[in-house]
Amino acid sequence: MRHINVVVKIAVGALLIVALMWGDAERFSDKAMGARAIAYPLLCAVPAGVWWVARRRSPSLAYPHGADVLVTASFLVDLGGNALDLFDSIEWFDDFAHFANWALLGAALGTVLRPGRKPWEVVWMVTGAGSFMAVVWEYAEYTSFVQTVEQLDIYRDTIGDLCLGTAGALCAGLLAAWRQHRAPCAARLSAGRGEPENRAEGGLRDVV
Repeated sequence: MRHINVVVKIAVGALLIVALMWGDAERFSDKAMGARAIAYPLLCAVPAGVWWVARRRSPSLAYPHGADVLVTASFLVDLGGNALDLFDSIEWFDDFAHFANWALLGAALGTVLRPGRKPWEVVWMVTGAGSFMAVVWEYAEYTSFVQTVEQLDIYRDTIGDLCLGTAGALCAGLLAAWRQHRAPCAARLSAGRGEPENRAEGGLRDVV
């Protein structure tokens, strides 16, 4: 997983360089690529920052490579879609990207939640966090893209984007709840067989 983490981060960096070098191209124009070039690396560093803070309480805490890959992958979808002109050439790609990106970010949160929570708690935590992030994202798009009344047409899909983002986060929350519900059952089964419990991928789950 560590190698995958490195690869997706290199891919995000390369796509940001491409977007900045060919910023005048139609696929990149009027999409605030300069702001993305600043924001995306900072956002990709959030898992590392959270881990660094949490590690001060638990020095043996494993790095959450899985969550880090999921967070970075959401920006890879956005940048790759713009680089390949998928947002403009495929009518449904924007909707797909909003659903998929919030599902990825929700899944990242779901992988680091402390085990033992009730399924409904996991669903609501992941869905609520995903919905909040979707609102923040749409606000950022609004302030970056919509500068004049003539540009309001490009923001008519706001409500749809918010619904898709929330739906993606909800799916991630349901998956995380199912995964946590399944883990104790697998642990009990392993104990019954006399097998040692695997704690190699604890990540941040002991503290979140």
